[in-house]
Parts: sequence; C-alpha cells; structure tokens
Amino acid sequence: MALAGVYFVVLTVLAWRYGRAYCHTVCPVGTLLGTLSRFSLFRPVIDGSRCIHCGACEKTCRSSCIDVAHGFVDTSRCVDCFDCVAVCPKGALTFSRTLPVKLPEKKLSGEGISRREMLLTTAVAAGTIAAGLARSQTVVPALMGTGKGKKKILPPGAVSADAFAQRCTACHLCVSRCPSGVLVPAVLENGALQMGQPYMDFSKGYCVYNCNFCSQACPAGAIRPLELAVKEKTKIGIARYAQFHCLIARDGIVCGNCARHCPVQAITLVENKDGRSYPHVDGARCIGCGSCEYHCPAKPAAISVSTLPKSS
Repeated sequence: MALAGVYFVVLTVLAWRYGRAYCHTVCPVGTLLGTLSRFSLFRPVIDGSRCIHCGACEKTCRSSCIDVAHGFVDTSRCVDCFDCVAVCPKGALTFSRTLPVKLPEKKLSGEGISRREMLLTTAVAAGTIAAGLARSQTVVPALMGTGKGKKKILPPGAVSADAFAQRCTACHLCVSRCPSGVLVPAVLENGALQMGQPYMDFSKGYCVYNCNFCSQACPAGAIRPLELAVKEKTKIGIARYAQFHCLIARDGIVCGNCARHCPVQAITLVENKDGRSYPHVDGARCIGCGSCEYHCPAKPAAISVSTLPKSS
C-alpha cells in the first residue's frame, strides 16, 4: 500500500504539473506509440496564413504538444483528440497528409517538459536514492526483513518464518477470526516482502489459550490446522522479564498481573533479598501467548515475548 501510494502521488503531481508527461516520456507503451506516430500519414497542421496566434489550441491541448509561436505540433505526443481543431476560431488547424515539420530546438511551451529533461530528472533521482541506500547499513536489511531488530511473533501453526512468508496470501481471514485482535497486518515489521501478512501484536491483544480459530481459517496452509489440545502446547515464543521496568522495582507497587493472567502458570512471584516479590519466568512452561505482556501495566512493558531461537 505504501509503494502504491507513493506511485499514485508521483503520477498525480506529474499530471497536475505537466499534463500527460508521464504517458509520453516514461510509460513504455506511450513512448512506443509516440515513436510510431511520427510516421503517421495524417497529422495536425497549423495553417500560418489563417492562424492569429490566439493560443486557444495550445491551452486546450491535453498533451501540451502545440507550439503556436513556431506553428508546430509535436505528433509524437498528440493523442488525436481533435479538441484543438474544434476550438480554433479561424479553422487554422486541420488534419492533412503533410510532411512533418522539424522540431524546434527550444522547449515547446512553458507548461510542458521535454523528454530529455524528464529522463535526466529520473536518472538523478534514482542515483540519489541508490547512493543513500548504499551508504545506509540498516535501511536495506530492514526492508528485506533481515535486520537485527526484534522479529515479530507468528501465530501457532506457522512452521517457520520462511514457510509462512512463502505460503501466506495476506487474505486476513485469520485476522478477522481472532477473538482478541492480537493478529494484525504487517507494514514493515518483518520487511517489505512480508507487507500485509499477519503477525502477533501483543499491545493489541494476546493469543487466547483455548482458541485455534486462525489455524482453522487459513486457506493457504501458512498456518497449519491444529487440534485445540495440540495448540495449547504449541510454543511460539518465550517471555523475557526486564526488572528495571517493573512497577515493583520502579515504584514499589506489587501488581502480579503477569502471573495472574498466565494460562500455563509459567510466571510466579519469587521473593527477593529485599523482601519484595518479583516475577520469575519458567522458560520450559512458557508458550509465548503474550498474555503477560498485554496485561502488564508498565510502560514500556516489564515483560515481553521474543521469538524462539532457531534451534528450537
């Protein structure tokens, strides 16, 4: 959606500022048709004896291909709309079988843009972007999803990140069936190649322990169908505890939300030397459902779910 949005904005600016500049200078179909139209038998011709240089045809031309000052019509950009013929008050514009007039060296009009200028501008812009990406050591890996940032958790039933990315069609059936709203479409969280594919955002919800709707809804096999008993034991991540974010260490408040909402009792409160009880995560029991992270009142959350090591 982001790439399509940028493309749409570029087309809109070109159309608003230069008319059909994109069609006859960038688009390969328009360029091919423009080349062939140079050899057309019939072409628009300005009769100098009748033309009063009122500029009506030049203002009406949707392709900016008429130069009244030189009495020239660029047939490579003309789309044969006949609007110029209809608007001419003296009938100076006609379609006839006439040899083409040599193109003037100067730019055709103040509103148009030459093919050379368009190609030069495009080349400079592409070179600037390429140079910026070449100097950056983080942009390209982030777009490809190969950076060192935190990877997002995939739903239960996804064999691996690679298999999920290859099979998922981003139909969002699993997203619509998720009762807690933890499944959300990705933008660039896992790279540009996985844009639109779902991942688990534990700030929105958590993976409900007795729910396997997503695995039953997936039509592409990206999420394997799991029986409820199997799904309840499927490990998708592991909770990590950061004591310095916890309310008991920061404000002396004992909430115990993470332990209270853990469906597999993987989190317990253990008394420390200072007499306070701190959460302790049992990695063997934790299934990575994200209930602890979702219910943690600390900002940022003192407990969060990370992806499993590749060996797991």
